[in-house]
Amino acid sequence: MTVLSYKENRFNLQANKIVWQKNYRVTSVSRLIFLFNFIILATIITGSIFYIIWTVQTTNYRLDIQKSEKRIQSLEEKSADLKIQLSQLSTSSNIDKILVGTNLIKENHPIYFASQKSSTPISLNKANEPKSE
Repeated sequence: MTVLSYKENRFNLQANKIVWQKNYRVTSVSRLIFLFNFIILATIITGSIFYIIWTVQTTNYRLDIQKSEKRIQSLEEKSADLKIQLSQLSTSSNIDKILVGTNLIKENHPIYFASQKSSTPISLNKANEPKSE
């Protein structure tokens, strides 16, 4: 009696080869699908992370701008108060009140702005020197 082994049977070898090729094609296609799904998922996760970071940064910038605007408004109010105080001090009646408590005198035509006529010219040449009397 002749016994053929399973490995030596040509039909079985061909059938195994065809099944292996089908399985290889299926696994390669499933690997490509898995890789494509992984790339899509990684892109979505990365995009979500960057969107969250961007949103947090813009929110921080908006809060900083709001704080700066409030600070600017308070500084403008202080500046307006100082301008009002300066205009009140610069009026003539208020200057007189301030000068009463001090030893200062208000002069409308101060003498120290008048031109001095008693100036003597200084020169380096003997020709330009003033003649002595």
